[in-house]
Amino acid sequence: MMEAYISGVGVFLPNDPVGNEQIESVLGQINGRSSKVKDWVLDYNKIKTRHYAIDPQTGLPTYSNAQMTALAIHNLLKSQGMGQPAMEVLKLIPGVEAVESGATCCGIAGTYGLKKEKYAIAQAVGRPLFDKVREVNPDFAMCDTETCRWQIRKGSGATVEHPIFLVHQAYGLS
Repeated sequence: MMEAYISGVGVFLPNDPVGNEQIESVLGQINGRSSKVKDWVLDYNKIKTRHYAIDPQTGLPTYSNAQMTALAIHNLLKSQGMGQPAMEVLKLIPGVEAVESGATCCGIAGTYGLKKEKYAIAQAVGRPLFDKVREVNPDFAMCDTETCRWQIRKGSGATVEHPIFLVHQAYGLS
């Protein structure tokens, strides 16, 4: 048997935690009745809260499996100090203060958010990032992913450039 070493994990928990007393209000009841074994199972497994990728008010999904997987991978890379080489380069440019958004995703997921039926979900996922851009600098933001730049521009109204744009300017090439 080969040995494997785990050096990190990526986690993404969608939405606010749901307590045991709220489960049926989010997931619904079986045939309109409360489950007879629910309380016993919940007491036995000792889980106090869980996260569902469902909007409790509308019952609609808030994230797809693919989105949650991508966000968990993003969080793993971030926890391992990977995935942010642009931030390190930008810190070297005099007069530039690069601010990490702390947002996990802009919501576009490649072209997922461009689909008419997924647009509202994509906007909801990206809203914390759009708000952060408006808070920090409503006129200008940076992102190294093309479709994410489109989404951030659309959601925040800011001009969004690739980080190499500032490097190019810093060297007097533009």
